[in-house]
Amino acid sequence: MKHSLREALNRIRSFFRKTPLDQELNEEVAEHLEMAVEENMRSGMSQEDARRQAFIQFGGVQQARERHSESRGLPWLDVLMQDLRFTFRTGADCGEGSQSRRIQ
Repeated sequence: MKHSLREALNRIRSFFRKTPLDQELNEEVAEHLEMAVEENMRSGMSQEDARRQAFIQFGGVQQARERHSESRGLPWLDVLMQDLRFTFRTGADCGEGSQSRRIQ
């Protein structure tokens, strides 16, 4: 019970601190890849091969970011916010008579 409450509070806090947490993750990923490239170069690879191999070993960077984001935040609230932004953005041109203009 205590653990799940703490996790819920951390997720809520993370939802409101998205930008700093995303920046931290980007920095960590960059550092990890840089260390892997350096290690690969020490083992005799060219810089290009070392970089390619580092990305292969790490896996999909974007997928890792998405998994991290989903694990720390509130995905359902993210989706709701995206839907609301879309609705307000597209709802601006749905004033009176706009439907008839679209049909014609």
